Amino acid sequence: MATKLYLFGPLRIENERQTHLPTGNTAMLLGYLALHPYPLPRSQIAGTLFPDVPETQARRLLTHTLYRLRRTLDSQHLQSNGETLGLHDVWIDVVAFRTLAAQGKISDALALYKADLLETVDADWILGQRVLLREQFMQLLAQQITQYREAERYGDALQLAQRLVQANPLDESAHVTVMQLYMQLRKYSAALQQYDYLLELLELELAVTPLPATAAVAEQIRQKIVVASAADTRLIGRRAPRAYLLNQLEKLSNNCGSITLLEGAAGIGKTHLLNDISAALRWRNLPVIQAKADDAPQPEPYAPFVAALQQLLQQNPTLIEKLTPLASRLIRTLSADTQSVILPAISSPRALQKAVHQLL
Repeated sequence: MATKLYLFGPLRIENERQTHLPTGNTAMLLGYLALHPYPLPRSQIAGTLFPDVPETQARRLLTHTLYRLRRTLDSQHLQSNGETLGLHDVWIDVVAFRTLAAQGKISDALALYKADLLETVDADWILGQRVLLREQFMQLLAQQITQYREAERYGDALQLAQRLVQANPLDESAHVTVMQLYMQLRKYSAALQQYDYLLELLELELAVTPLPATAAVAEQIRQKIVVASAADTRLIGRRAPRAYLLNQLEKLSNNCGSITLLEGAAGIGKTHLLNDISAALRWRNLPVIQAKADDAPQPEPYAPFVAALQQLLQQNPTLIEKLTPLASRLIRTLSADTQSVILPAISSPRALQKAVHQLL
């Protein structure tokens, strides 16, 4: 196991033998060296870490601190001579964070940011880098939230939005994002609780009220609650079907899919029930494909299947590669953008049955 140095949060050293938690001047020295990719003059290091004492005393303090550091960090990781000092062959989380961010691997970069840079170190020289890394972290959060929302991964987006609020509690736009995501997940009470928290926070810290746009979002949520309360009455008599469908959703996690036919007279709440189940699917970060038959006198053949398959291929373009050759032919034919659909001639009914089963 390579030696790893963690600077986000309290400084921590990990190697194959044990974990060290340097403190005081040792943590300051190690953190300062880790933030510079090359050896530095000892005079510069001493002057930065001990600015309030004469140079001779600062050099002496540096020597004592380096002695303690050698007892914690293997000598092979220190580049030291009479004039310069630096680190060698050490994995550093801050370096990895910046590299991953530059490569566009936002999720991996965010996983490394546990807390602010060297949060237990109180020194002027750390403030600038701490602020820069914090700003980069929040920018990455915002980017990832946008990507998750576009992919309708509202649960994942909500978790990151809550981290954004935690990182900057007075960022009103972050609170609005949390409210909107709760609303998209149909958690209206939680959305209003977030607004109430924002109200109290702004009054306590800044003696101001939320922006009119934020208040408008809160009012929109209240209207959603009214509509949802009225709509819930349409599920009366549908508790058993809803429970059955939710149970089928749980089986999906074990790769136990199924087909369910829901039928009944018009106006008894079938569409509302399906919308409710669709919301439950999205909460579980599962894809939702919706299509319906045309009421036209001469509807296009296979129209619901065509619409559903086109949506499916947009969400998962590589799906065809995972199908059998016959199923692949069917999905290419059905999803083609043509006025009429003519299925390929198939000699084996059993093969057709298997192909259709795989598509469904």
